Amino acid sequence: MKLVFTSAFCLVLVGCAIGPQQEMEPVIEGNWIVLPMPEGVFAEINRFATETYDVVIPASDWIETKVEMDMGESIVYHWELVEDENTTELTSDSIYTEFHGHKPRIEGELGELMYFRKATGGSGQGIFTSPFSGIHGWFIDNTNDHDITVRVTVSGEFSLGS
Repeated sequence: MKLVFTSAFCLVLVGCAIGPQQEMEPVIEGNWIVLPMPEGVFAEINRFATETYDVVIPASDWIETKVEMDMGESIVYHWELVEDENTTELTSDSIYTEFHGHKPRIEGELGELMYFRKATGGSGQGIFTSPFSGIHGWFIDNTNDHDITVRVTVSGEFSLGS
């Protein structure tokens, strides 16, 4: 599983990284024409982590699970319902999620919040680059009449939130 997320994170670097524009002409090296690298193809990162953890959400209750990221940092994430003896065809349809982020809050002032995705269902995955420094994560609402477990995997530039 970690290999999949590590490989997927490399795609983040290819698709989302910001690097200097190189204005070079192609050059010939042996039997190869070396093409100039376009902007946004490669960037080195300061830190890389992968975490997989399970979260139990009681019946008719909700949780939030979060990561802390600086502006411009990227993650690849995947979460899914862990099936057990209580899981039915309707279990995943009874899960509501919001992937969102917020900046650090200043006491006495309104906070700033941004929604990235709102959905129902038993899984979610994506590639995310933080538009600001702060806390980013998933609000998961279990409207079932039994507890559920959700497995979350995050790879990239982040630290686990409190």
